[in-house]
Amino acid sequence: MMFQIWSYYYSLVTQMDEMVLESPQVHGVLDVCETIVKRSWNVDNCRVYGENMNCMLAHDMPGVFVNTVGSGEVFVNGTSLSISPASACVRVMLWILPW
Repeated sequence: MMFQIWSYYYSLVTQMDEMVLESPQVHGVLDVCETIVKRSWNVDNCRVYGENMNCMLAHDMPGVFVNTVGSGEVFVNGTSLSISPASACVRVMLWILPW
């Protein structure tokens, strides 16, 4: 009985996953430590301005979800990404969510 319930539940979840037309997508990555850019994708032209590091995004990302790992605060505004303080070590992933 438990096997039948589990099989039915699993088939429903699989059908729901297949019905989703879009999924979250990574649209930018930045890996920076102490003002040195180690890796970037769709993030360019990083410069230090006072206490912050500012970078330009390849294009405007409305509704972006910012996932950060490390120290420092990250702000995204239009086509600009700011990291405070500039000496922070942080990996930033910019996600576009379909919902």
